[in-house]
Amino acid sequence: MRVALPVILIAFVLAAPLSARAGCRWEWICDEGSNCSHQPICDSSIDIVPPEPPSLQPIVPPSIKPIQPPTLPPIGTEKCELVRRCDSQGNCVWDNICY
Repeated sequence: MRVALPVILIAFVLAAPLSARAGCRWEWICDEGSNCSHQPICDSSIDIVPPEPPSLQPIVPPSIKPIQPPTLPPIGTEKCELVRRCDSQGNCVWDNICY
């Protein structure tokens, strides 16, 4: 029993950074015409979605979607598409999201 406790503590300390990176967060997802929706973005399909926090929709300037090269979606997903991820200040980036 005395040996098992240090091993468990070491395993917990090593696994803590991995669990801190996993999870879901709410982000504004916008299209080319600046129509936005508040959606959860998760690192894994088994992550638990947290309750939606209150947030105002950002004012986003229109943008043209970049050309997406053909790619195969990762295992466990059906398709990937380019979406604009925006913060509450209206700062947006085009990102590839698979689902």
